[in-house]
Amino acid sequence: MKSIFTPFHTMAEDEDPSLTPMSQYSSRDRSFSVPAVQSRVSNLCIQLMFGLCDGDMEPLKPYVTDSLFNHFKAMADQWKQSGNTLHIERPAVLRTEILGFRVLPNEDHIHVRCQIRAIQYVTDCRGRLVSGDRSKEVFVSAVWVFARETGKITQRESGLVSVQCPSCGVPINVYDSARCPHCGALTPVKLFNWMACAILNLQ
Repeated sequence: MKSIFTPFHTMAEDEDPSLTPMSQYSSRDRSFSVPAVQSRVSNLCIQLMFGLCDGDMEPLKPYVTDSLFNHFKAMADQWKQSGNTLHIERPAVLRTEILGFRVLPNEDHIHVRCQIRAIQYVTDCRGRLVSGDRSKEVFVSAVWVFARETGKITQRESGLVSVQCPSCGVPINVYDSARCPHCGALTPVKLFNWMACAILNLQ
């Protein structure tokens, strides 16, 4: 089973010249926040990696399209059915960069690359190593594509960084996860109105 990530050295810095530089996006959305997008992508990458390991993709659901969520879930189910276990340990996001944007007839798309360092290996049902290395770190990249309806703009956050879980009342970091760390309930956060619709190197 192939990884959904690609090594750093296979990713060219200018792999898609058709994208428009993000410096021109301010005329479409003056409140567009680069740090907010970078934070969201970083967290989605980490949640995706852990979701593939433990089979729980639900925390991703509020932030990705149905088709992409179903693809993620199918990948996690495939790992379960294979009889092998994917291990991803000590993941760390090294860099996120917005590569540019594209305007489609009804949607705006932005492409964001996330570069990660992690230990990644696979074991069989007896815990024996199938592939990878239990101690060697690998450096991987993924390019996420985010979409939102053309004409929408970024909602001003007014310093808000957390919301209360409607189930138990515990504060949830709006840029961390949609899953409450106390009761496990999912709480979609509406401040971030971009939905991940694709990972370009997804297998």
